[in-house]
Amino acid sequence: MENKPSYNELKTRCDDFQAQIIRFLKVEQDLIVTRSKLDRDLSRFISMQKYFQNGIQAKSPEEFADITIESVIETFEIECSAFYIYDRTENVMKVKAFYGTDYVPEGEWQLDGDWISSKEFLKTGNIFTEQIEPDSEPFGILGLASVIISAFYDEDGNLHGMLLGGISSDKKDYYDEIDEEIKASFMVFTQQMSSMLRNFEAKMYLDIRVQERTAEVIKQKQEIENKNVQIMEMDRMRTRFFTNISHEFRTPLTLILSPLEDMLTKKELTEKNRITMERMHRSASRMLALTNQLLDLSKIDSGGMKLELIESDLYRFLMIIFNTFTPLAERNNIRFKFRIPGDEFRTYYDQDKMEKIVYNLLSNAFKFTPVGGIIDSSIKIYQDRHPNVIEISVKDSGPGIPLELTEKIFDRFYQLEGSVRMD
Repeated sequence: MENKPSYNELKTRCDDFQAQIIRFLKVEQDLIVTRSKLDRDLSRFISMQKYFQNGIQAKSPEEFADITIESVIETFEIECSAFYIYDRTENVMKVKAFYGTDYVPEGEWQLDGDWISSKEFLKTGNIFTEQIEPDSEPFGILGLASVIISAFYDEDGNLHGMLLGGISSDKKDYYDEIDEEIKASFMVFTQQMSSMLRNFEAKMYLDIRVQERTAEVIKQKQEIENKNVQIMEMDRMRTRFFTNISHEFRTPLTLILSPLEDMLTKKELTEKNRITMERMHRSASRMLALTNQLLDLSKIDSGGMKLELIESDLYRFLMIIFNTFTPLAERNNIRFKFRIPGDEFRTYYDQDKMEKIVYNLLSNAFKFTPVGGIIDSSIKIYQDRHPNVIEISVKDSGPGIPLELTEKIFDRFYQLEGSVRMD
């Protein structure tokens, strides 16, 4: 027969088994506590991630403060929250957003310099919890029973503001106490929030500067457009004026030229009268030419100038113009050369405008070329380009134009200071 265990042996075994069960239950309880802590940490982490995503999208400081206090209540499962910014000028904490005690006026949330100094916020960072006596200042009169407060600072270490979480006296039995575990997480939350707030304020500053600069650019653009409108109107008025004046001049000039031309054809004129009338005819013709130039300028400004194209021998046409300057070259002892690369070149061109262009080029060359100087004119045809390019070149031995003033070539009536005309 087997030996049965004694009472003492059975008691020892029961005690050992009971101890194992107690250890198991303790381990299980520790696991439950750890799992609960991990769940809370995970929930806070998710809430903080959500806060960071929402905070970045804030459109104003007020919206940023509202998002922050909502996240504090959700993340730490507390009833009340307030977001403060420190006003250095007035040495007060001004509330920017609060939640949980809506029946308290906003002004009563403000914290004065004495309270700030008592917490040593201006000296060093601090986070603390506090049980509040009923009706005490500053939080008892707000109806709070306990609070957790964490200050935050700018990049230079200066006090920037503080974040508050709290539980009201009316509902303190429904919330867990604010313990050391919450303090650690609350401080991390505040630090992350502070970093995000600095970035947000920097972005807001840049946005404001961009808006201001954009407004300045729009204003400047509007001013330029208004000035352009004024300038265009002045140009139209000037064009109308020149057009009217030119037409007024042409009629009497035509009436003067026609009788003069008739009288110059008469053979009985004395030599003295003929010379006088020829001078009168040249002067009137010159005035008419100038008047026609004014009309041309008016047409160009108004967009009414059109090309009158005809097909003709360009070389022959230019040769006629060049030959009209030969007597002037001989009188001033100027070596006047013009080179044409062939006998004939038929193309379409506006004879009137071509004559004016070439005449002006040669006239300027003769005006500023000294006696005994050289004027060299040439024509080149580039038929390898499409369309064909015709280059008319006039070179002279006059004083020339300084390189820095070449941009003035097409400015109307511009003339170099000290330039001498060689008429």
